[in-house]
Amino acid sequence: MAAAVASPLAAVPERTVALVDWNWGGHHPTYFAHFVLALEQLGVRVLALCPQPEEARRAVSGLRKISGLTSASASTDFREVPRLSGGRWLPSRLFAAKQTIKRFYGIDRFVRQWQAETGTAACAIFYSCMYEWDFERFKYAQPFLVFQWSGLYMRAAALPSGEARSNERHINPQVDRISQDRRLQGLAILDEGIRAALAERIGRNVVVFPDFTDERLPKTRMESQLAERLRAFAGGRPIVGLFGYLQRSKGLTTFCAAAQNPALAHVCFAVVGEVEWLSFGAQERHAIQKWLAEADNVWTHLARVPEEPALNGLMAACDVLFGSYINFPYSSNILAKSAVLQKPVIVSDGSLMAERVRQFGMGEIIPQEDPAAAAEAILKILQNVEAWTQRHTPAWADYRRQHCFEALKLAFAKIYPQPDEGLALR
Repeated sequence: MAAAVASPLAAVPERTVALVDWNWGGHHPTYFAHFVLALEQLGVRVLALCPQPEEARRAVSGLRKISGLTSASASTDFREVPRLSGGRWLPSRLFAAKQTIKRFYGIDRFVRQWQAETGTAACAIFYSCMYEWDFERFKYAQPFLVFQWSGLYMRAAALPSGEARSNERHINPQVDRISQDRRLQGLAILDEGIRAALAERIGRNVVVFPDFTDERLPKTRMESQLAERLRAFAGGRPIVGLFGYLQRSKGLTTFCAAAQNPALAHVCFAVVGEVEWLSFGAQERHAIQKWLAEADNVWTHLARVPEEPALNGLMAACDVLFGSYINFPYSSNILAKSAVLQKPVIVSDGSLMAERVRQFGMGEIIPQEDPAAAAEAILKILQNVEAWTQRHTPAWADYRRQHCFEALKLAFAKIYPQPDEGLALR
């Protein structure tokens, strides 16, 4: 995490927010822990509901120790988010509606019980990572809910239908499914370019969150082990890395095809993260798995790296980060990793990521699903990384300032302001 900078915010009197996430992989644990810490810094009491409360507790404790930001309120209560059970067979639409009711009503009921147990008064709910499919049948749950709520809507932008390569981002029409709920205070999003249009569409205020990252580097041998293995495998060769929760949209097919280019035989490629194999076609999946098993220039760790310092150590070992995603109009914190570690990044054109890379000069922009262009971009950077950096003068520090923990606190302060201003987005 970046060093603290002076903030105009003073800690405010205690309020209570139930922070909720039922997903746990990719960026979710990192976001959740930093959200807890930011709310604590603003004097908010937090009920943290997630699938792995002990892991979250340890992560927040570690952030408190190394951040230099002493929490005004460290009374966060970590609990396991209510689980969805199965149930008897129902037609698919009825089953989905029933599960939606069980999920949201179950969370509301848990928070009410927690209030009674702890003697806590007013409370609001913040969903830390909202996806459209989670809210597809939200209208069926609305009559059962009592708490005001808001959340970070991860995919507020959408590509226009039939125009996947268009540069224009549209508002995700799925947002209409949730915007009519009278308890909705407003939304947080990661895409500054659509904030005004989204606010007008839903008739509520919208706050832009920074797409920050955990900036900690390895300090122990255990945290450094994976990076040491990668460097040993590379044996002095330059390293290009693809990281994250690797769905097909994350460009793994392009990455693999580029790595097989004879011009890149001297380069080591690293694939790190859990792969969602079901997102690939059978033939494509077989080809990727075969290459990963047989190629002598690829290093793999096909599992989640739960400790952020260890993940950052792996990225720091790379010379280039790969982020040429497919039909991906959203934000990605691979750009924050690029800025923190000062590593050039390769992204797809026609996306928010491309806009930011172009603005801050942080990497190369290529057409999506173009292995030849990817190979060319890799060669362009690796031919002389220092010369590339001097030509492009990346504004890594500027990007880091815009997408840092302090910016997250400022954004949360707009959602949960001073009590006399009310619990409302401003």
